[in-house]
Amino acid sequence: MILILSTGRSGSTAVAKILHQELGVNFGARFSDNGEYIPKPAKELKDDCNYEDGDFQEVDMKFMVMGLSTHNFEYPWSEWRKEFKRVVATKKEPYGIKEPNMSICVDLLNEYLSLNPRIIFCTRNKEDTIESFKKTYKHKDHLAMEMVENRLENLKEALKEKDYLEIDCYEENKKEKIKKWLISNNVL
Repeated sequence: MILILSTGRSGSTAVAKILHQELGVNFGARFSDNGEYIPKPAKELKDDCNYEDGDFQEVDMKFMVMGLSTHNFEYPWSEWRKEFKRVVATKKEPYGIKEPNMSICVDLLNEYLSLNPRIIFCTRNKEDTIESFKKTYKHKDHLAMEMVENRLENLKEALKEKDYLEIDCYEENKKEKIKKWLISNNVL
């Protein structure tokens, strides 16, 4: 499993697109189209496709909503693991996961990291990320800054003792760097 992590608005979609369309890493067959997950072959995907696998998204959201609706953040992780394994059994190796909620939900992030995935951490300078949050989500300055800083803090803490490939969103030759990393990790 390849896990793409980011704060959001930092190039994770571009990295997932390279992996899915150019390097043969399966990011799913159902991607969000206006909030509905529908089957689409890679050749039919629009440039704005987010490459967030509907199968994994549904498993994750089910448990996140359960925790939010009950104000109980002690998720039934054994049930999540069972659902996750059911979805994984339908996937062809190599497969990847891009889950934007991981930088928000530390418990979910830790569950994924406990599976020992190969990790790609997508980064972008903080000021540009904040500006993108403001523009995309119409957040006020202080809210966008707080969200980005909290997500960065969560990710940096979780990754402090992990091996990962860091890709800056402005970096040129992403495909070559990712391909070399995949080969060195025996994925390709």
